[in-house]
Amino acid sequence: MDTQTPILRGAKIVLFLLAAIALTVMISVSLTRPTRAVSISLTCVVSVDCIPPATPAGTSPAAGTLLGTNNVALAWDAVPDAASYRACIANNTGFTNQACQTVSGTSADVTSAISASDQTWYWRVIAVDAAKNESDWSQTRSFTTDTAGPVISDFVLSRAIAGGTQGLMSVTGSVTDPSLKRYDIIITNSAGTQVQLPANFDDLSTPATVSYGFNAGVFPSDTYTVTLTASDAVGHQTVATGNVIVDNTGPTVGITGGNTIIKSGSISPTVTATDPRGIASYAWTSDDRNPDAQDLSYTIPEPTFSPKVEGTYRYYLTVTDGLGNVTANVLFSFDYAPDLAAVPLPTIPTDNLGDKLATNATLFPAAVSSNANPSRDAQSELGTSSGIANVLGSTIGNAPGQLSPTDGASVIAPTSGGWSIFGVLWYWWIAVIGVLGTATYFIKKIAFFPIAKHS
Repeated sequence: MDTQTPILRGAKIVLFLLAAIALTVMISVSLTRPTRAVSISLTCVVSVDCIPPATPAGTSPAAGTLLGTNNVALAWDAVPDAASYRACIANNTGFTNQACQTVSGTSADVTSAISASDQTWYWRVIAVDAAKNESDWSQTRSFTTDTAGPVISDFVLSRAIAGGTQGLMSVTGSVTDPSLKRYDIIITNSAGTQVQLPANFDDLSTPATVSYGFNAGVFPSDTYTVTLTASDAVGHQTVATGNVIVDNTGPTVGITGGNTIIKSGSISPTVTATDPRGIASYAWTSDDRNPDAQDLSYTIPEPTFSPKVEGTYRYYLTVTDGLGNVTANVLFSFDYAPDLAAVPLPTIPTDNLGDKLATNATLFPAAVSSNANPSRDAQSELGTSSGIANVLGSTIGNAPGQLSPTDGASVIAPTSGGWSIFGVLWYWWIAVIGVLGTATYFIKKIAFFPIAKHS
């Protein structure tokens, strides 16, 4: 006979059913999530929410992306019911020694977890709901960090000093980087002003060979900086510079000893020529108007010129420096006058001249050319050289007792028609005196002639 009451039998049935349900959940969870069976089995027994959130999907960095190490962030899509996310990063697929970060949003900055080295990194993310249920790990993604900029090697300028006929320059070198994108070359002067449009070279393979040329012969003399800037896809830049001194200025040339008159022999100039690049050559050429028929040429700095024919001589000096810069047509001139001589002054009657000259006046002969016209007065035949223009023995100047060249000539002087007094020839003075005497005679006759009276 069954002694159990209906109530007791009902209680046993309920307990049996609960035990069966718990066992079923444990078996189900164990089969689907073996690593988490123990942790959720009791929860599902006493809690209604035992369903984990969906698995998030990573969005960036994209698989295989090359990144720098200055700012690395992971991002993924949001999933429903997720209260937080845990993102982990490691330098191996097993995620040993991984670095994890729990955030409430859909991104995580993992810059601090990235070591300063070029390598591949792996990352994944998991979603967690409010009941602490965790989703599956997202698919593992990877990216590679590039911590170093491009490497520039063998950067060379073809000349340290350029200009003149040696102004062509070349820039050579090599650039290496796994993600090399471009390189640029700019040229600036000492003030930092860019003097030529930059040269840009894009989408390069690595290593890239640098080869660029320009003409420094068109630049003003100065010190210039050539800058090579190489950039990679990450944004790193590497810079190399080189300097070139540009000299497009010719030598400084000075000539003395010219602008004079020689009567015989030879003459040589005194030449000073300086240039920081040194003097390479001298070249003298003669003016085609020179009296000598032959065209004389010299390649020494101070030649000896020996004129043969009277006249003015002109020679031009061209000096070239070590870069080929030229200072041309520096003039050296002189006059060759072998017949220049002193001509004695004509004899002057002193009886009519003594009262016109100062008692202490000094007489000097006037130096004139030997081909002077004897029919002209001495003053018109004066030479042009300073210090010889003296007329009638008077010296130039205003010192007491000295007369200027016109003082004596304007009073009494010989002319082609004879002697003149105050600029009037002597026979005109006689004519004037005769006319005046005749006029005086008739005036007196008229004044004293008795007047006839009429009856």
